[in-house]
Amino acid sequence: MTNTSSAQPLLRQYLTQVACQGQPVTYRQACEALGLSPPGMIQALARLLEDSMGDDAAADRPFLAALVVSQSRERHGLPAPGFFDAARRLGRFGSDAKGDGGRESDNRSESAAGNESAREAARRFHEQELAAALAHYG
Repeated sequence: MTNTSSAQPLLRQYLTQVACQGQPVTYRQACEALGLSPPGMIQALARLLEDSMGDDAAADRPFLAALVVSQSRERHGLPAPGFFDAARRLGRFGSDAKGDGGRESDNRSESAAGNESAREAARRFHEQELAAALAHYG
């Protein structure tokens, strides 16, 4: 599939079915389900997920995108950084969010403890968003 605009409804339908199953899927599984293929399949999926996050934020719904996670050792079980960047831009995560979302610092010389705190805030945010998406869509 090369036309990502036509894939948006398919993404929502697929992720709603995933929510009914109660478990997240990997980026690769989502690409396969949507018929996305290399090269650029992960980037195309990322664009679709970020667009869906915008739709969800505008409708005040949990992020369906929280159901798509990485299988890499470093980020196992968490979405890619783009998920958190989009959530931050949409005002749901970090310093712009309502409540305590746990802002990740842009300061590259931040201490290891500060980085750990930011990772923990991201993990907590994802857990909350995933639970909300499973409850809402499942």
